Amino acid sequence: MDINYLKLGLTLFISLTLAGLTIDGVELLFASMSANAAIKQANVELTKFQEQQKSQQIQSYIKSQQAIEQSRIQNKEAIRKQNIEIQRLQSRRKTNDETCRYWTLEVQKLNSDYNKYNQKAACTRAAND
Repeated sequence: MDINYLKLGLTLFISLTLAGLTIDGVELLFASMSANAAIKQANVELTKFQEQQKSQQIQSYIKSQQAIEQSRIQNKEAIRKQNIEIQRLQSRRKTNDETCRYWTLEVQKLNSDYNKYNQKAACTRAAND
């Protein structure tokens, strides 16, 4: 049996070359799969981050709207209290003015010390309002 070393060498060369290319191809395939997995993970994390940012923006907006509403309620309450105080003062002034007019008419009807005293007191209160 005669061994043809040229054919054997060429066969070994081709076999080793194909084996090397196959190994490189498999490594490239695994690297590509790993890169795809990393990209998918990065996309998942980016989506989570964006959702968190959006959630924080929504919560911030809700808090600001609640603060605005609370301020509006407080302003409304302050205005209501001011209106009550204004009405109370107007009522007191009206009562004092009516009392002053009443005692002035009483002094005109009957010019007594009692009527003059009450007129002076009532008109002083009305003038001080």
